[in-house]
Formats: sequence, structure tokens, C-alpha cells
Amino acid sequence: MLPAPSELSTSEAFRDLIERSPCPFAQRVHAFRSKPWASPIPSAARIDDLHAGLLSMAGSEDHDLLVLELRRASEMRTPWDAAALLHALLRGLRGRDGNPEPLTRGIESPDWDFCHGADKFFVSLFAPLYPRWHSRYSGHNSVGFVLFQPESSFRRFGVSSHHPQRKQLARGVHRRFQVRGQDYDVVANSKVPKSMRYVKPVDMQAPPIAWWLVPCSYED
Repeated sequence: MLPAPSELSTSEAFRDLIERSPCPFAQRVHAFRSKPWASPIPSAARIDDLHAGLLSMAGSEDHDLLVLELRRASEMRTPWDAAALLHALLRGLRGRDGNPEPLTRGIESPDWDFCHGADKFFVSLFAPLYPRWHSRYSGHNSVGFVLFQPESSFRRFGVSSHHPQRKQLARGVHRRFQVRGQDYDVVANSKVPKSMRYVKPVDMQAPPIAWWLVPCSYED
């Protein structure tokens, strides 16, 4: 069983990612770390640990982020490698959650979220396969991250789609990324269904990635 969230500390690699992030909310997140994976290969035991970590956050207003650190992340050479990993990871979590609804039901709907336990999450993958100017570059040549951000965190920072100043906030974030020399795809981050923002293409002009259609080899 994982320790309570307050007993888990983030890694130096993740702190570097946060410190370099142009996101105005990055420095204020309350994050904790699931047990790191020694490689980006899903296994039953690894997904068990992640499942326990997510459950420990359930209903909490004190934690904004669960961080899964992936060592040897350079083994993911393309976004499709990353998509296959994410597909296996989320499918494995759904199998442990007791939720009878298929993972992909309504997945291309604008309001679809990954649900686990009592929470809804936005999931994002960062990896060394992305170039330095990319918003999903992990900042380390052998470490990647999968971040699980609960819906309550977005509400806490006022970045809900229902916020009256949502467009102004989005423009401000875009400008901060541009100043730091990182591209920020406004269309993908505002028009594309959330599920298609979990894993991003290297080329911002490329079609979004439907990770759930990428074959994965995970078997529980």
C-alpha cells in the first residue's frame, strides 16, 4: 500500500519540469508522486500501485496532481509509442476501478474525462521524444511523466471551461509559453476533445492522436 499523499515527495526531475513551466499555476500545485516505474512498460504490479495512488487522492481538495515518473522514457521513440503506453495504463486502471462503463464510451465528446474512483481527471504525458520547444518536452533525456490532474484542481485555479474569464486566461497562458520559446497550440487546447490532448503529436500541425485506437500489448 502506498503512503499517504503527504508522505510522498516529488523528484528532482519533476521539480525541474515545474520550475521551467510557463504555466502560471505550475508553481502553486500540490503534487505527490506515485511509485516511479523503472521503465515505460506497464505491468499488473505497476498499475496496482498507480491505482492505489489515485484512490488515495479521491475526494481530496488538498492535492492537485498525481505524478507518475517513467524512467528509461527514451524507449518511447514516437508519440504512438507513448499512446500505446497510455492506452494500456488507462485500460488497466479502468479494470481495477469497478466501473462497468467502457473506457471509450463517448470518448470523442467535448466533456469526456477519464474517471477513476470518485474523481474525473485530465491526463497528460511528457516525454523526451518531444523537442525542447514543445510544451510536452519532459526536460530530461531519460525521464518522462504521466500527470493526473483532478477536476477539483482546475476549479481551484479558476480554469474551468465555465469560468467567465476563461478566454482571457487562455490567452495569458499562450503568451507566457511564447515568451519562453515554447509552442502552445491554442486550437488543440480549446477546440479538440480533451481525450485527444492526452498525448500530443510532435508537429503541432499534425492531426490529434486518438491514443485509444493505438494497439497496446498490456494483459492483466
